[in-house]
Amino acid sequence: MRPIALLVVAAFVVFLWMPGGAASDGSTELFIEVPEAVSLGEEFTVSAVLREHATGLPGHELVFTRGTLYGSIEIGRQITDADGRASVEVSISSGGRVVLSVSFGGEGVLRSSRAASALAVGGAAPPGPDFVSILFVGAVVAATIGVVWACYAFVLVQLWEIRHEGRRPAEGHGRNKTDR
Repeated sequence: MRPIALLVVAAFVVFLWMPGGAASDGSTELFIEVPEAVSLGEEFTVSAVLREHATGLPGHELVFTRGTLYGSIEIGRQITDADGRASVEVSISSGGRVVLSVSFGGEGVLRSSRAASALAVGGAAPPGPDFVSILFVGAVVAATIGVVWACYAFVLVQLWEIRHEGRRPAEGHGRNKTDR
């Protein structure tokens, strides 16, 4: 083989194996980085890296979400930097195990990808209502209901009196035996 032909074939093979080159199969990898544990209300950073064949992909939007009992909620969107990295600041106000995830929706020939990680959120639980507050609210509700029923009873007694008053003969009206 001639040296020029060999050089062309070698350049073509190298070009095919280069990330982002003509041989891109569109597969992407997404990695998420979260701390293992945080405290309630503590602010922390969630980072992600988007890669294709171990090379960071800049300029692509990543969507960060948090899992809840009712589905996922979005906690941020960021564009990847020159290294394919994006991050958001997060603060969580409920304790327990929380699943955070990041997703790339795909663009052009690049396929979508997703990554998730769990962390433990600990610390003091938010204060609940105390016993005295519950008793006070119960007393206010009971008093309100009692006043309403007392008003109903008063109206019924008044109607009863009006009804009985209408059955009695009025004084000074009608005939008297002595008037004849």
